[in-house]
Amino acid sequence: MLSSIPKEVILFFMSALPVWELRGSIPFGVEVFHFDVLKASLISYVGNLAPLPFILMFLEPVKVFLSRRSRSLARFFDWLYAYAHRRHSKRFEILAELALVLFVALPLPGTGGWSGALVCVVFGYPKLRSFMLIAAGLTLQVFIVLALYFAAGTLL
Repeated sequence: MLSSIPKEVILFFMSALPVWELRGSIPFGVEVFHFDVLKASLISYVGNLAPLPFILMFLEPVKVFLSRRSRSLARFFDWLYAYAHRRHSKRFEILAELALVLFVALPLPGTGGWSGALVCVVFGYPKLRSFMLIAAGLTLQVFIVLALYFAAGTLL
């Protein structure tokens, strides 16, 4: 059944997954699906962007909905937001946009489009601006992943 799904569609959805995102999907597309670098990068980039509008638009309403139905979840979200603001609000205020772009651009676990969107929701950053900044960070991440991929290829 999986063999009947086009490889492009599989790569698109792989790149939309948290943790995997661009850092995993670009090398996978090139090495496993034998796509050229441009094709793998474009599909992965668009796939990584796809879930972001939904995260940015619906995470806060889902948090509110769950908080109203569970005291435990309400306490957890209150703690999470308070912790994030206490630990990072000063840095976020000073270098908000640059910090967000660089945070998203780093191809490390815990960074990327999903994490960037979560940060924007927690700090109440405007949705359209958040999307644009995350897209800029993902654009940089494509180049970083490709540089690392080519550097690793020359070392083998």
